[in-house]
Amino acid sequence: MKAFAYHRATTLDEALEMVSLPGNQIIAGGMDLVPLLSDDLAAPSALIDISRVPELGTVTYDPGSGLRLGTLASLNRILTDAAVRRSYPVLAAAIAESASPQIRNMATIGGNLLQQPRCGYYRDREFACLRRDGGTTCSAILGEHERHAIFQTPDRADPHHCVAVNPSDAVNALLAIDASVLARSSRGERMVPLADFFADPKQASTIQSTLAPDELITAIVAPPPPVNVRGQYIKIRDRASYAFAIVSAAAVIAMDGDRVTHARCVLGGVAWRPWRATAAEALLIGQPLTAEAVAAAARAALADAQPLPENGYKIPMAEAALRRAITTAVALH
Repeated sequence: MKAFAYHRATTLDEALEMVSLPGNQIIAGGMDLVPLLSDDLAAPSALIDISRVPELGTVTYDPGSGLRLGTLASLNRILTDAAVRRSYPVLAAAIAESASPQIRNMATIGGNLLQQPRCGYYRDREFACLRRDGGTTCSAILGEHERHAIFQTPDRADPHHCVAVNPSDAVNALLAIDASVLARSSRGERMVPLADFFADPKQASTIQSTLAPDELITAIVAPPPPVNVRGQYIKIRDRASYAFAIVSAAAVIAMDGDRVTHARCVLGGVAWRPWRATAAEALLIGQPLTAEAVAAAARAALADAQPLPENGYKIPMAEAALRRAITTAVALH
């Protein structure tokens, strides 16, 4: 671990001033950053601790304006919020499947969005890595890639393209509820739809998100849910205890009688970012929610997948996860 300075910000303005300096990096819960520091995968000039900035830790819900999650809100704080469980059940389900209770007590929602990939090549300096070092080759494409992306994958003859997958569970649910990120700097505040928040995988050797270096996530916001909303998150992993998803699926469904009036389908573990399955949504909206319609939607969600030689198994697995997410979301209500 390389030496660094440490500063604790007590106001948002103080945090923004400190993060604007080159080489400074934000820390809050530290669930991802501390291991990166220990493994020399992060080397900031200074850590700016924002955990004592009070206005960044709130969780609020208003029927007219929707949900607001302060960037410092812990995963357990969000999970136990009555309004989240009632109005955004897919988010509660996703967080319940993530990490361990101890980690959820410390991990913040802002940090969860920005956690680095769990690719073994990125985490092990014995191997070349586009994301970590730049260069010309993604080692996973030519090596072991059973857990890697099946969307936005490059030709193996041109491996200058990251194929790591986003490790967050919450981010898939947040996309499914049409969330946006509030980012602030000394220049002002802007709202970034979560669909536009993550960088293209071709840029993954240099940037992870569309945040500017001097910007800080202040909150994640989501609009009020549709009438009669239902939601579910299905996570397939190696073991029932704490583990990252092999594939996952978030489904948000609203019904009027037996017909679907609103649908959001998002896949996890399949791409660098949460993967919204718009083709599946289009097949569901306006239709009765029959087993045949659900199966057709799940097939459409994976129709454009481009698996690597060793991870084609993710296609039927993701189809099954999405079918279960849709059908159990409706059955639970």
